[in-house]
Amino acid sequence: VILGVAAPNLGKEKNREGIATFLEENGYTYPVLMDETGEQFSVYGVSAFPTTYMIRPDGNIEGYVQGAISKDIMMNIIEQTMNAE
Repeated sequence: VILGVAAPNLGKEKNREGIATFLEENGYTYPVLMDETGEQFSVYGVSAFPTTYMIRPDGNIEGYVQGAISKDIMMNIIEQTMNAE
């Protein structure tokens, strides 16, 4: 499952509507949680946007990448996470 998390009005982030517009205009199709309070960003220690976390089905964090990544890198990360033991 791919799930995005956005933090409306945090740092340079747009408001909820601006984020929704960005996602639609850029063809994002996965669900995006709006973390209005920044709680999830705090829990996971996110200090850079974007940050990508790989979480195994058992809930354990496989790893993370700070900064933008290409589609090829994202696909590689998904494959590695799915194949992790």
